[in-house]
Parts: sequence; structure tokens; C-alpha cells
Amino acid sequence: MRKTNTKGNTPLHDAVIKGNRDLAIFASKDLEVAYYNNKNGRSPLYLAVEKGNKNGILDDLLKSGASIPIKREDGNALTKGKSPVHAAIEQHILEKIEKAKPELLCLTDEELGNSLHYASSIGFLEGVQFLLNKFLNGAYERNSEGNYTIHIACENDSVDVVNEFLKSTPFPKEFLNYKGQNILHVAAENGKDRVVRYILRQKTLVESLVNEMDEDGNTPFHLATHRGQSVAAFVLVCDKCVDNSILVSPCGNTLLHVAVSYGSAKIIAYLAEEFPSLITRRNSQNDTVLHLAARVTSPIHTVKFLVESNPSLMRMANTMGNTPLHDAVINGNEEIARLLVSKDPGVANYSNKNGRSPLYLAVENGKKNGILDDLLALGAAIPIQQEKMVILYLKESPLFMQPSSNKIEKAKSGLLCLTDDELGNSLHYASSIGFLEGVQFLLDKFLNGAYERNSEGNYPIHLACKNDSDDLVKEFLKITPFPKEFLNKKGQNILHVAAESGKGYVVRYILEQDKTLVGSLLNEMDEDGNTPLHLAALQGQSMAAFVLVHDKRVENSIVNNENLTPYDAI
Repeated sequence: MRKTNTKGNTPLHDAVIKGNRDLAIFASKDLEVAYYNNKNGRSPLYLAVEKGNKNGILDDLLKSGASIPIKREDGNALTKGKSPVHAAIEQHILEKIEKAKPELLCLTDEELGNSLHYASSIGFLEGVQFLLNKFLNGAYERNSEGNYTIHIACENDSVDVVNEFLKSTPFPKEFLNYKGQNILHVAAENGKDRVVRYILRQKTLVESLVNEMDEDGNTPFHLATHRGQSVAAFVLVCDKCVDNSILVSPCGNTLLHVAVSYGSAKIIAYLAEEFPSLITRRNSQNDTVLHLAARVTSPIHTVKFLVESNPSLMRMANTMGNTPLHDAVINGNEEIARLLVSKDPGVANYSNKNGRSPLYLAVENGKKNGILDDLLALGAAIPIQQEKMVILYLKESPLFMQPSSNKIEKAKSGLLCLTDDELGNSLHYASSIGFLEGVQFLLDKFLNGAYERNSEGNYPIHLACKNDSDDLVKEFLKITPFPKEFLNKKGQNILHVAAESGKGYVVRYILEQDKTLVGSLLNEMDEDGNTPLHLAALQGQSMAAFVLVHDKRVENSIVNNENLTPYDAI
């Protein structure tokens, strides 16, 4: 009688399925078989309940005294599956089960929980009422997900069922699931606004639930907003018991931060109007609500509403020194960036703690999202001293490869003249990285930059020499044909710099130029009396020294301020 077929059915399964009462009575002489689950997790007793006592088979099985084994004969646990009481709940014949086998009400399924869990999950009010009367202990059991039966009722949005639980279990604050969530957390997170409203009307209970935090620090309102449950969130935020003014998450986010993060426009408007102090409140990262709005691509009308509510938000910086415009640029939120800079163009040049302004960051991103165009077109202000934005643009942006379409030059030619304390002007930087196309463009658009020294006293042509790029030096010599005039703070000409830096290719290229040009450089002395050959020898630049020594025009007997010839310096 315990043999099973390919479906896992015993003879008793088949007898019940076919409604063969006589065979069922015979097969049930082995009482444990009534609880054997087939491959679908159904036992004969379950099937008999499911069929609603068809042909009286359920009565027969119950009267036969079918036992409830904890283990099979082989020592293995019973197969997971719905217990007969789950079927009884579905068939609304719980009373028959309770009279014949009350212990069945206590059976628990790994997946569905106990009978009260299941009755709650399908919103079976009469079943819940019956079980709370006969099996109250079940209300204090968690299922595999850590929820009590009242949590399941909340998830099902069944106000009547929740009401029954509150009659029998009047202290719902004690019912916390594995996440530390009370019944209002669960209802709010699942968007069960009918249950949320019902709980909020229970004035003796609501204060112990409404502002409580779960293990992640979330209140019911936080959870409703996180999950996009706008109706439930709005019901909560309009309730006077909800502490809108001081309630924060572990990250310091107020309810308005949370609402903005998840795009709840109606809730944002309500909170901002009813609790204006929340607009400028900061979280643990010093983010205002406008930072979050710029970061998460909030609807543009939400951003506009916040800006108009308090324009000072646009200039508030977080712990990284970023304004909301920084965050909009970093996250590629073009529409928001456009709005912010149109309201306050000056903020485009506010530097964060890394020395980056929104305009710099837009340059860094190149033409990837069009934000640079917007910032320039909308009149982003140009300070006298600015960071490395144009310089970086030279390196990063493909637009400088096509000078005719260059956007910075067209929109804000003044940007090309900006100078950085460390890197110098745009020509200095383009020369230092060997960016030929950039140098060509800038010599055409920003020739004055070729006549400016950087903080080390070098002209751009000196940096081209240090980079060992004869192509760059060639471009400068086309525009500035008198290189002898370009002396750095040490009184060194371009050949001095190339020789001292060991740039043999540039040394050779200079020596190949017109003899008049070369003659004005070759044997000149810097402030220490050193010729290019002295410097190559002093710095151990063998290649540069070799090129110079083999040029007959180089005088090797000149002494410097220390009375040393180039050979003495080796």
C-alpha cells in the first residue's frame, strides 16, 4: 500500500482521485499513508479535503483515525506540500476537520506556513475567525519568510482580516518580522493603502507603529516611498501622527529626501509646502533635496519647484563640495543641468573639493551628452582664474580635432585665454602633452598664449621642446620666427631647454634650421653662464651632447660662471 507510481501516487491516492470509496477504506488501513505526499505535494487526505468529501471519503479517512506521523518509517521527514488543512481552508470545510482531527489545524507547511498564514493569504475571513478561536497560538508563529499571520493579512490588503487579528492580538507593535517591520511597515511597503488607512484610524495603536524604524532604519513612509507606493505614502504623510519634521533615516535623509529620491511629486509638493524647513535640511553627506533630485533624474517640474521654493539650494555644496549642478553634470542629467544653469549661470564655475567646477566636468565629458553646449549657450560665467577646464578639454575632447566645429571657441572664446596656476594656459598644456592639433588650433585662435610664461617661467615653446616633439616646435617656429627672444626665468632659450632635458630629436631639429636662427641660440649662455652643451653635459644627457659636439658651430671652450668648459662639466 506504500508503493508509488511514476506520479508518486499510492493506491490510496488513486482511490481518492477516482472517488472509489471501498478501495479508499481498504487502502487506508495503513493510517500513515493518508499523509504521504505525491510529486505534486498532495497527500490522499489533502485530496479528499480538496474534493469536498465527495462520496464520503473524507469522513471515512478522518473516522479511521489516520495518524499524523512526524517521520516516515525510513526516518526521513515527510515530503513538503500543502497540509490537508490548507485544502480544507480552500473548500471552507474547516469545521469538519476540526471536529474529527483538531490536531490537523496545527500542521505547518515550509512554504505556506500554518493554517492561519494560509487563510490570511487568501483573505478567507470566516476561516481566520474560526482558526483564531480554535488555534490562537498560530497567530504567534512566523512563516519561513519571518512574517506573522497578521503581516500576511496586511499584504493581502484585507481590512476585515486585520480587524479580526487586532481583536485577538491587541498589541500589534510586538509583531515584528525578521526585518524588524511592524504591520504598518508591511502594509505601506506593499502599497496596501486600505489597510494603511485602517491602521491609522486605530488611535490607540497608531502611535506605537507609525514612526517606528525597521532594521534598515526605514519608517512605513520610507518603505512606501522606496517602493513607489504613492497612495500609501500620501496617506501616511498626511497623517498628523507621522513626524514629518524630524524623522530621518540612518543616512540622515528626511522624508522629503526620500520622496525626492523616488519621484513622488504630490508628496514632495505637500511636504515642501507644509514643512518648508525640510527643503534646506541636509543628510549625512550634506546633500540637500536638490542634490538628490539632480542625481536621480527627477522630473523637471519637481526640480523647478524646489529651485523656486528656495533658490539658495543651487549654491549649497555637499561634503564633496558638489553643488546640485555638479551632480546633474556628473550623472548626465542634461535637462536638469540646463534648468539650473539658466537660473544661476555663476554656479557653473563653483569648484568642488577636487577643484572641479560643473563647467570643468562638462568639458571632461566632452560632447557625450550635450551638457557642455547647454552651459556655454546659457551664459555660464567666466571667472578671471578658472581651473583646468579648457586645458583638460584640449586633451579629452575630439572636437579640437575639428577646429571649425569647436564649441568652446564659438560659444566662449574667452575660455581659451584662461590660465591655471599649475599648468599655465591652454597652449602650455597642449604643448606639454604633445597635442599637435590642439597647438595648431590655439596658435590660430589664441596666439597671445604663445607669449605667456607659466609658473615655472617657461613659454609654451619651451614645453614643446621638453616634450621632444619636433612637430610641435615646427608649429611654433612658423608663428614665432625669432626664438632667441623666448628666454625662461633662467635665461635659457629653446636649445638650452631641449639640451638640458636630453631631447635629442628636438636638438637635432633646431640645428637643422636656418643658420641665422641657429646662430642666435647655439652658443648663448643662460644666467649661470651655461651654453646648451654645458647643460647637456651637466645633466648627463649623452644623446643631446653627442648631437651638439658633432656640430662644428658649437664652441666647446666657453666657460660658465664656475669657470668650467663643457668638457670640464662631464
